[in-house]
Amino acid sequence: MNFTPTYSGWENDKEQYLKYSFVSKSIYNKEIAEKILEKITRKQQLHDGDRSHSSLKRLDNLNCTYRGWEIDRIEFEKHFCENISDLNIENIYIGMKRKQALHLGDRSDPLLRKFDDREFTYPGRKSDTKEFLRIYESGSNSAKMRLETMQDKQWKFDSSIKVLLGFIILFITWTWISDMD
Repeated sequence: MNFTPTYSGWENDKEQYLKYSFVSKSIYNKEIAEKILEKITRKQQLHDGDRSHSSLKRLDNLNCTYRGWEIDRIEFEKHFCENISDLNIENIYIGMKRKQALHLGDRSDPLLRKFDDREFTYPGRKSDTKEFLRIYESGSNSAKMRLETMQDKQWKFDSSIKVLLGFIILFITWTWISDMD
């Protein structure tokens, strides 16, 4: 580590770094130490007001106005520093982008258009719709799977109605024919 961090809590992070970089020379510990050093670097970067990292630039260019965006921004920055996983921050970013689009009334996302094009009438659709939108807004890819599940439920419901109507028509026809005799 070629610098002395100044952000709050840096001492604990440095202690962790030293533990993994000098205690054991195994490749596994070296990788952990590198991740911790990256975490320290990112925390110091944010503390200094340096937002030159591409992930932070993308976040800053998002210009959110939806309710709760400040909390999502803090969450993004926390994951940017702590997790060092581009997948986590990408999901948060996508979620923020989706929430902003919904806030502005933009429903042009292909998954959302597919959802809007379907009319759901099966029992339980209201709670499934809330869950779909919650997952969609989180930025998770599982929103697509939730929509497919909803479509399956609708298909089963429609099929059961058709079978029931078939039996009713058959019963009425049989009753009508029996009355004619």
